[in-house]
Amino acid sequence: MSVQASPQAELVALARAAVVLVGELQRRVENLQNDLEAPGLASKGEDDEQAEAYVNAILSPLRLARDDDRDAEPQVQGIEPLLNVRGMARLLNVSTKTVRSWRAAKTLPEPLVLGGVLRWRRADVEAWLAQKGGAA
Repeated sequence: MSVQASPQAELVALARAAVVLVGELQRRVENLQNDLEAPGLASKGEDDEQAEAYVNAILSPLRLARDDDRDAEPQVQGIEPLLNVRGMARLLNVSTKTVRSWRAAKTLPEPLVLGGVLRWRRADVEAWLAQKGGAA
């Protein structure tokens, strides 16, 4: 008897795989760029500069997508997305170090600890902000 994944679970798995692949592609390109900049190689020619501009044009949106995807989990209908430390920092407009410090000082709402990873329910954070007089 085989168990078939729901379309939502399949979508989440595909989205996570895409994020991993984008990150791997970026690492490979950056390694190649570092190899090209290694001491002892000839100075860059016009073709090299065009190639570098092309690579940067490709990588720029990938970097932005990867940075955004670090904070955003694919949403599954009916399941509230959770905020990680970076997401909390962005929401509160502070550094991740500040979020960790506030969490240790028990200033923030108590997070969920899932396998040693901190996550906050957005509704809990918004209620905490409203209580403090802020807005999300």
